[in-house]
Amino acid sequence: MLKHILLATSVIALSATASANLTFKAGLGYLNPTAEKDIAAGLPNAKVSSEMAVLPSFDYRFANSLFSAELLLASPFEHTVSVGANDANRGDVAKFKHLPPTLTFKYNTPEYNGFGANIGIGATVLVPYEEELLGSNAKLEADTVVAPAAQIGVTYSKPSSPWGVFADVRYVDLKTDLEVDGVKIGELEVNPVVYALGVSHKF
Repeated sequence: MLKHILLATSVIALSATASANLTFKAGLGYLNPTAEKDIAAGLPNAKVSSEMAVLPSFDYRFANSLFSAELLLASPFEHTVSVGANDANRGDVAKFKHLPPTLTFKYNTPEYNGFGANIGIGATVLVPYEEELLGSNAKLEADTVVAPAAQIGVTYSKPSSPWGVFADVRYVDLKTDLEVDGVKIGELEVNPVVYALGVSHKF
């Protein structure tokens, strides 16, 4: 599945370069996990820390239509996983890094005085690495998974100017299986909301 997504996005990028319907976007993103669920007995109410990262993306507009495909990339996110019956006795149990490339197919409204909006659906690939079980030499592993994603956003650019600004919000229905020394111990739910704000440039 990951190879297919990478191939599809490569084709989109090449097509976009040829037809000049490409917009490059770059901004800051805040990833806020919303899930809080038991992983297994002894690991109650697992919660993933909120983090920030740089979020570049490429948006390809299909000909002169109102539809586009956006490939979102990111600098690595690094999270801490904590557990506890309540916030008073919550403790950190694990750390991991991940990359969340996301491909979204969007509908873009016609612009009015430079303002526009968009809504879309797609998929995120969670690529975890450097998983670490704190206070233990046991090997922790999280699965690479594909999860559905949704997006809504707004844009603004001055007429005849290639530069603009954007803001968008994404939600990903994301969870991954965890293994310790090759034995599955449970499932970590993340379900993040990702807020992004930045600048754009049309080619």
